[in-house]
Amino acid sequence: MKIELIRSDEFRFHLDPVACEDRHPSVAFDIEANLETWFDRHSTRITLRERWFWYDDLNRFEDQLRRIDGESCAGTAVLATMSAETIVSVDREGDRFRLRIQGIENFGRPETVVLVEFTRPAHEIGSMLRGFSEFPKWW
Repeated sequence: MKIELIRSDEFRFHLDPVACEDRHPSVAFDIEANLETWFDRHSTRITLRERWFWYDDLNRFEDQLRRIDGESCAGTAVLATMSAETIVSVDREGDRFRLRIQGIENFGRPETVVLVEFTRPAHEIGSMLRGFSEFPKWW
């Protein structure tokens, strides 16, 4: 079961759990964003594989999203890996927010820097929160 953060006709963004470690309270996710352009039905998918997060950092990200949800809110929510690599950031200003997904992926040699940014309507922050609340968390 995935954490569906955003799902619209043209854009999908989710976290797919692939491993967990309760001795060191953490979970690994594959992070995937898929954008389909309406004019040529071209699809672009970005996947960052097996990124490890502390349970507390996932909860903190959800709390930060909650703080920037609602009318006239502004601010930032950041999700970083256990090694302090910022993977997802959400910067809200007015009725829009910028979603930034970044990381280094080893598609072969050399490593590849993946960086995508999307501007989305602010109401989708609520969708991201629903994705977290509907996911059966064990942390």
